[in-house]
Amino acid sequence: MLDASQAMERARKYLEEFVPDFAAMDPRVEEIALSPDSSAWRVKLYAYTGDRSEAATLAELLRFRRIEKVISISAQDGALIGIKNPIPTSLAS
Repeated sequence: MLDASQAMERARKYLEEFVPDFAAMDPRVEEIALSPDSSAWRVKLYAYTGDRSEAATLAELLRFRRIEKVISISAQDGALIGIKNPIPTSLAS
């Protein structure tokens, strides 16, 4: 069974293979959790479009978007279960 660090390694590998544009944005980990039945790891990553450090005005800052991906990986053998875009929290209510 994979531990959390192995799951993270696999998640990054799958991102580079299947979603290279997102992987190139150097995403950060927001959450990693083992499913209640211990069958899968769920890794939630996020990144922002553009370079926020270069924003000089409020308008430039507001144009950046947060992009999230959720990678599900088999806890048993590390196989990819899926990569998806989660529903934005503002729409989930």
